[in-house]
Amino acid sequence: MNKVELEFKRIQTYLFASPRLRAMLGANATLGQTIRLGLPELAKHCGARADPQTLEEMPARIPDDPLLRAAVGLQGGLQIDDPKGLYAAYGVLVRDGGHFIATFPEEEQARRFIEKATAFITEELPGILIEARIDGVDGAKKRQRFGGESLFQHPAFQVSQFLGNRPAESRGAKSAFVSAEEKQMEDRGRTFRDHPGDLIATLEKHRLIPCPDESPQTLEEVAGKDYLALIHADGNGIGKRYQQWRKRSPYPDRSLGAEAHGERFFHSMRVAVRRALCDALGQVFRDAPQRYQLLMLGGDDLLMVCAAAHALPFVHAYAKALECYPLCDGAPLSIGVGVATARHTFPFHRLHATAEALADSAKQRYRADPTMGSVVDWHVTSNAWLGDPLAQRRVDCLAGQAVLTGRPYPVMGERSLDRLLAATERIGKVPQLARSQLRKLVETMRNGPNLAELNWLELPDDMRVVLQEVLADSGVRGLFQPLGGTPWEISILPDLVELYEIFRRAERLHTKEGHAA
Repeated sequence: MNKVELEFKRIQTYLFASPRLRAMLGANATLGQTIRLGLPELAKHCGARADPQTLEEMPARIPDDPLLRAAVGLQGGLQIDDPKGLYAAYGVLVRDGGHFIATFPEEEQARRFIEKATAFITEELPGILIEARIDGVDGAKKRQRFGGESLFQHPAFQVSQFLGNRPAESRGAKSAFVSAEEKQMEDRGRTFRDHPGDLIATLEKHRLIPCPDESPQTLEEVAGKDYLALIHADGNGIGKRYQQWRKRSPYPDRSLGAEAHGERFFHSMRVAVRRALCDALGQVFRDAPQRYQLLMLGGDDLLMVCAAAHALPFVHAYAKALECYPLCDGAPLSIGVGVATARHTFPFHRLHATAEALADSAKQRYRADPTMGSVVDWHVTSNAWLGDPLAQRRVDCLAGQAVLTGRPYPVMGERSLDRLLAATERIGKVPQLARSQLRKLVETMRNGPNLAELNWLELPDDMRVVLQEVLADSGVRGLFQPLGGTPWEISILPDLVELYEIFRRAERLHTKEGHAA
């Protein structure tokens, strides 16, 4: 039996090549159809078959997987996540998480599949890189860069006004010049929910997550008049947990039995992510389904945009829901999350890079102390451009004096996002807390702890008492706290005031919309 493994590279670059929401959704649908539907059919046509011994070890569908409810009435079994059924019918071991693995009785069949899959992916997914390997065959490992349709060799007089680096093919919305590939992605994005191979479209189509009758077509519609938040969530310690799970396998390393044993781990993870996602979205966006849009859902990775006021409550709900769904190794999945917030006109590729950097920051905090569980880091900017947010954070700290943020935070526990959200809600209900005085206090803190303490003492007594109680609810006492025996001091008040400003802005916009209606 010959095992063919395809590994896909630059998936996120492909998904977010265009900053237009409709094109992103179209790219997602194309990716899902190609990898989850097209490649299994192609593998079966080329002779892929299941190894009987390996088939017995493959995990079966999980009854409470949301995709099973979504697949009711659909033809065929490719739309659901049933590893055992998929392997039995198509000879495909894996088709998620950027990997595709199939088994073939003959080496010639495996080589023919790689040849046809290469041509298929070249046509359907221009820009995606692929690494193909046939186990046990010398010289079969290769890496090939794909290039789709290009007009650069022709005398094009215009380039895409949205991509900026593609030759224009026609005029699109509002007479803007668009490229051929972007036009194709946007056309598919208009029928996004009709593509059963895409997990996001499937969940939306069958109303397993909050979904408006008319889904948002632009990032501006998602944000409304609020700021836009981009959330990037990634599982913590997945590689290490997977290796520990593989050690439990009774089969030799890299054998088909070992692959089936490994797929059991990733299958349980995918289902846990979907269940927690459905729970969290239903809790946070039940009354505002038009205020978010999933952009990527694969394995332990999650990427979505939403109105700023919903971002951190969603992160809290999602991380909490994940604790209810342990994986097959007995432990739940924890996540590292980055949330980048800006105006909807902010360059999307830069917002995406910022969210990734913040997620890395959260995961570093987790690696330093895994007992924290899920960790989140965020950054808010009102500027038209942003450099490295972590470098800017270091600049904002007064040399040798104070750290004016507690980020990144554990999502739950002491001094956590959970505590901050509860404290922010309490602040919003206290009439004696003046917004102008809170902002002045934070500005004074940037000039040093001594001036900040003086300003703190000058606050009205009733306001200071309330703030002391709110800070105590968040796990701290006083304006500044010593930082781990160092000469530095730390304060979480700026984070608290920032969240208060985000929620207050959203509440004010909601009130205006209500009056206008």
